[in-house]
Amino acid sequence: MKSKGLAYILWFLCAFSIFGAQRFYCKRYISGFIYLFTFGFFGIGQFIDLFTIPNMVDEENLKYQALYGYQNININGNPQVTINVDGRKSHTYKTANNKKVSDTIKILQAAKNNRGMINLSDCVLATGKETARVKQTLDQMCKDGLIEITNLPDSGAIVYKLL
Repeated sequence: MKSKGLAYILWFLCAFSIFGAQRFYCKRYISGFIYLFTFGFFGIGQFIDLFTIPNMVDEENLKYQALYGYQNININGNPQVTINVDGRKSHTYKTANNKKVSDTIKILQAAKNNRGMINLSDCVLATGKETARVKQTLDQMCKDGLIEITNLPDSGAIVYKLL
């Protein structure tokens, strides 16, 4: 993650005839070289950067977050989960130790956290996939003997029970 303070310190290097360091820091290499060899685009570019540095840093931080996910530790000390939503890859998430977790594991974990019972809505929320794909996964889990389909006695709602 880039720091606005450091970008401004690098901008100030123009006082020592080092122009464009803030551009290199924000991965704007072409304009960085132009600034370096044209004395900050004749001082005009250096002056404009005084006001545009926050946007450049924010833009670079957003690119970083989009590529690598925002790594944050929440209140109870567990790492935040980053979900991969790229349609060409399976929808798994990586935990702190970079283990990929399958949809089956997500569903089993959600059922375990819900006293061994889970409904279709909970499975869709746990996996982040569309209903048809979750139903296919649940059917396969039934065939594999991991869960069974049952009804709640009081409401008759369909639920999946861990075996």
